[in-house]
Amino acid sequence: MNTFEVIVVGGGTAGTTAAIAAARRGQKTLLIERSGALGGSSTLSLVTPLMDNHLAGQPLNRGLNLEIISRYQESVDSTGPEEASWFDPLLLATVLESMVLEAGVTVLYDAVVSGVELVSGEILTLQVATRGGVLPIAGRTIIDATGDAVVARMANCPVQIGNETGQNQPMSLRFILGNVDKHAVAQAFGAIGVEVSYPRFHVGFHEAKDSPMGPWVQKGIDAGVLAPDDLGYFQFFSLLGRRHSLAFNCPRLSGFAALDPWQISRAYGVGRQKIQRIVRFLREFVPGFAEAEITNVASLIGIRESVRIVGEYTLTEDDYFSARRFADGICLNRYPIDIHHPSGVGTTLKYLPEGVYHEIPYRCLLPQGVKNLLVTGRCISASFAAHAAIRIIPNCRTLGEAAGIAAAIANAAGKSVKEIDGAEVRAQMEL
Repeated sequence: MNTFEVIVVGGGTAGTTAAIAAARRGQKTLLIERSGALGGSSTLSLVTPLMDNHLAGQPLNRGLNLEIISRYQESVDSTGPEEASWFDPLLLATVLESMVLEAGVTVLYDAVVSGVELVSGEILTLQVATRGGVLPIAGRTIIDATGDAVVARMANCPVQIGNETGQNQPMSLRFILGNVDKHAVAQAFGAIGVEVSYPRFHVGFHEAKDSPMGPWVQKGIDAGVLAPDDLGYFQFFSLLGRRHSLAFNCPRLSGFAALDPWQISRAYGVGRQKIQRIVRFLREFVPGFAEAEITNVASLIGIRESVRIVGEYTLTEDDYFSARRFADGICLNRYPIDIHHPSGVGTTLKYLPEGVYHEIPYRCLLPQGVKNLLVTGRCISASFAAHAAIRIIPNCRTLGEAAGIAAAIANAAGKSVKEIDGAEVRAQMEL
């Protein structure tokens, strides 16, 4: 049987940093990824750029997050870390893979965990479905970085889903357009009162029909090019390294349950049809897009939230607004509570005052009921509102790094991840 000291399930945003952190501390580490590339939402879902989590102009997510940005910067000869945070997701996947392999991690692509062997509150083996069949793989400490708490749910850990009525925030299926006249786009939006800074710019509206571009949207609907619900949330970014491309954070897909495989499958189809209509609308009604071409459609749907574990501590909205600190705080955050309404209409944003941040305790990574399991990334223990503030890529990178460090500390001490002091994990992080 294949045996490892640390097994990380999910090679996305949090899983890659968890694997790097564990392997660099001498742990024999396996990283299991269901696709053929690393990065998850940041690469396969085309989620770009990084959201801002800074205090007084300085990043609150340091450590591996800044190292990834620096490595990406080197690969594109960027002029600064700020520009490198507006990344090309396809190139980022190669940067992450290089860092993982350099750390000595074993990567198993095209593989999913299909079952767990749980004995006396401890996961002994994982059943891993691969192209060659189902493999039993043993690990001393397991890190669930699937984004959907897949391993935790298989181990019967308690979880919460969605808001108080069980509804999830809408999803997005993102895409990239090439052959865009970005100068003409910047001029067109400037002419309707939307301030842009060419060539690096961002345009976004919570409801496009109620924004300055509303007349364009209405023309598209009247012409039968757009369906009335195609453009609610609308956002695009320039893309570092691609001079004639823009990356779109839309269409928004509401009313789909994030854990229902049938509904997710339908959401992909609905999203791709919406993209076709949105692109036709841009070509016909928005200056600068006449010759635009679709160069990428996300191969992984963008899920803002699905399920959250019930951990040894649950982060709350009160913790957020109280700017609460913890002895075992392993991640610092001041990103706003950013809730896309499950109805599909509107967004709620709640901000911390200037100069204020809160911490996320290590205990939020510890699911109830299992001794040797850590859960990291977007599905840690938090309320629906608190989760909406911590789900961004920089935080998930830091949460993954904390999980990898914790696994290494526990294994080296011959303890479980629940027996170690979270302050020890904090002490090894760059906060």
